[in-house]
Amino acid sequence: TTAHLRLPIFSWKAIFTTNYDRLIEKAYDAYQSTTLGAPRQQINVIVAQPQDIYTSNPEAIPLIKINGCITKIDKKCPLILSSKDFEITRKRRNQHLRYLRTISRDATILFIGYSFQDRFSIDFLKDIKRESGGMLQRRIYALMPEENNTIASILEGNGVKIVKMSFEDCFEVLNSEINNNARKIAFHHNIKPLS
Repeated sequence: TTAHLRLPIFSWKAIFTTNYDRLIEKAYDAYQSTTLGAPRQQINVIVAQPQDIYTSNPEAIPLIKINGCITKIDKKCPLILSSKDFEITRKRRNQHLRYLRTISRDATILFIGYSFQDRFSIDFLKDIKRESGGMLQRRIYALMPEENNTIASILEGNGVKIVKMSFEDCFEVLNSEINNNARKIAFHHNIKPLS
């Protein structure tokens, strides 16, 4: 999508995805193959353990594929398709959560296209809230183009601000509101609240 193709024009601290596909990687590849040149950051795909982040290019943005990737399926990195898979990979997932909590202490978190129907996301939000003593210092947003009062209530109860807009609309706004210089740092630091 157009929104995916805009991901590479911004600087990110990390990208976490529960998707198995290669849409994000393809967006970065496509950006590089255009006349626009290299993206702001290269990506480092992490499927197994978060410590893999530290053994590769430190300049690259970690793209952490929480539920596995279609390009690397083995015993160490199975696709998480069932409750059983979810339990088997609990240790890996907890390491991902710890890494996300660590890097998000001074950054904005933006959930895009996420259903919040799995325990991973709710566990993460509860941990963040508990860790901060109920006083959230982080800015956490969730794009929710369609109303879902049940999920919205859970998210808001865990300190998440709902943004009623699609992925495409969000990146259209970001593209028009954040100038080229600010894109280099916009998501490394807290940004002004989205409305």
